[in-house]
Amino acid sequence: MGPEHGVGLFKPRTGLLMSLTIAENFIRNAREQHSQQDINSSLLKALAEMMREIKRLDDDVRRMRRDVQMSRRF
Repeated sequence: MGPEHGVGLFKPRTGLLMSLTIAENFIRNAREQHSQQDINSSLLKALAEMMREIKRLDDDVRRMRRDVQMSRRF
C-alpha cells in the first residue's frame, strides 16, 4: 500500500500530520512558557532589588530628618 491508500505520515483519517503540528505547537508553547517564567523571575528579582533600594533610601531620609530635628533642639 502506498500514499494513495493513506499509509504513512499523511494518513487522512487518523490526522497524523495534524497531530504532529499540534505537538509542535505544544512544544513551542512550552518553550515560550519556560522563557516567560525566566522573564517573570528576572522581573521579580529586579523589583525586589528596587524595593530594597527604596527601603534604604526611606531609612536614609528618616535618619536625616531625625538628625535635623535633633540639631534644632540644641
